[in-house]
Amino acid sequence: MTNQQQSILNEYPLPISKLYLKVQNSSDKREMNKSLLTLFEFVLKYIALVSLKEFQECKSNDYKVSEAIDRLDEPKGLGVGNWANLLEQCHQINLLNNKTILPIEYFETRSTYPFINKFCQIINRWDGKQNITSFSLHNFVDKAVILRNKASHPDLSIEMLSEVTGDFKLALEEFLYHMEWMKNYPLVFNEKREVANEEWVLSIIKLMGNESIKLLSLNIPLEQDIPSSVLLILDPNNKPYLRLDPILLLKKKTNVYLFNGHKGNTYSEYVCYDTPDRYDLPPDFRTRRKACILHHKKGLKWKNKQRNAEKHTIKNSRSMQFG
Repeated sequence: MTNQQQSILNEYPLPISKLYLKVQNSSDKREMNKSLLTLFEFVLKYIALVSLKEFQECKSNDYKVSEAIDRLDEPKGLGVGNWANLLEQCHQINLLNNKTILPIEYFETRSTYPFINKFCQIINRWDGKQNITSFSLHNFVDKAVILRNKASHPDLSIEMLSEVTGDFKLALEEFLYHMEWMKNYPLVFNEKREVANEEWVLSIIKLMGNESIKLLSLNIPLEQDIPSSVLLILDPNNKPYLRLDPILLLKKKTNVYLFNGHKGNTYSEYVCYDTPDRYDLPPDFRTRRKACILHHKKGLKWKNKQRNAEKHTIKNSRSMQFG
């Protein structure tokens, strides 16, 4: 195992390390491909969630992002393609605002991505598209979404899927190598908090590598609202960077659950990607989740104002036309 592969196992967020270990322990290509697709899906949603939270911290307004966030409240939640679109829209705006820990070269095509370029060329060949030699990290996400959708299609033979598995593994590893920010911005869980000397004292559990590690207490100002039992990301100086609740939750000490949509009109469903577990939350959580995540009222107001202005212009033009 290379140093970079060891790094994913030992230095990346716990759920990613656990899923990557399943990839490494796969008994055959079919099992490996399934594990790779699961790992990719979680990585995509984790990165998209970080980008969304950064977007909200910037207090930016964008109707495309607002529409993507709205889909979180639909019964089925966001599909994998929708998550990729959410990441694209948020990251573009975060780059303009110079507020992101994600790679600034995310949209740049480069010849220095040998495995990503080869994988993307294979997917292009499947779709009968022209042969392009250089791709971006963004292109890899799009092509991996295509593979994920094709994997469940009856027209895709096991032979074709096996053919791409090795290249997909190398490309996904290369993609993760370029997400090194994950090592410096650890995923942690605030087990509890209490007030001491006019500060919050947080009891933090670090969820990195293949284990959870109890850390020393973390002191933060009282104006920083970090409640108990939430997941968050710390910056390199061990200061809170982003809260990830209520889309990402921790249960059973090491099982990270990601919001998967609504179960009818009654429950919010969460999925743990490294176990077959589903976790349901009662109806009142839906309101609290919405209050935490959908901080885009200004964007919606802006969008509605724009639409009303367009309608007003059309109405006036018709009045002038028909007297």
